[in-house]
Amino acid sequence: MGDRPPMPRLFPPSRIVATSGSKPAVLCREDGGIVTERLQDSFSDLLDYGFTATMEERLDEVAQGALSWTDLLNEFYTDFSGKLAQAANDGPDGMQPNDPTPTGIPCDDCGRPMQIRTASTGVFMGCSGYNLPPKERCKNTVNLISGDEAISVDADDEAESRLLLSKRRCGKCHTAMDSYLIDEGRKLHVCGNNPDCDGYEVEQGQFRIKGYDGPVIECDKCGADMQLRPVASANTWL
Repeated sequence: MGDRPPMPRLFPPSRIVATSGSKPAVLCREDGGIVTERLQDSFSDLLDYGFTATMEERLDEVAQGALSWTDLLNEFYTDFSGKLAQAANDGPDGMQPNDPTPTGIPCDDCGRPMQIRTASTGVFMGCSGYNLPPKERCKNTVNLISGDEAISVDADDEAESRLLLSKRRCGKCHTAMDSYLIDEGRKLHVCGNNPDCDGYEVEQGQFRIKGYDGPVIECDKCGADMQLRPVASANTWL
């Protein structure tokens, strides 16, 4: 029997995992984690470690003539199609959508509340007016830099270690929160279970990118310092 198509054809690795550090380690991206959780909820047997081993044994039976390949295919598809139909339902028994998380942070362009969203490029904030009719629509977005790269302006050499040990816990479900820098005066803490949990906190202070030694220019709108920030596409922006 032929091998199944490699997973990279179905899910590009760059959208699921990333490498980090001087000694590369594979890290799951935020959207990769969401995809995995959704698949585990709806197709737990397919994602079980024992599925491949069991299927290989059944395929061996087909190769030896002890099992009809059509019977094996029908058995699999009957179960799979039922779970697929259930996952497509809009109700609580279906696959849960990746809904945005509303916040109390006003949009700089229109004043509407911003929302926390997760896309293939990572976590960002988008205006809640994006889905309004064209004449009322607001497409403002705010790119967020990982809070692991941002520390307080007056932080000492041990600040990074303390940051890891003192990671905030969500006030709703007590899960460790992921941190993102909105600007030099605000840090956003988002529940690690987002979008399933809508817990978030905004921390006020003065922050800088850890170890940043690049160019700094003055913002033409507010006079604050502007720094180069990395984004998922490997480009940079001010």
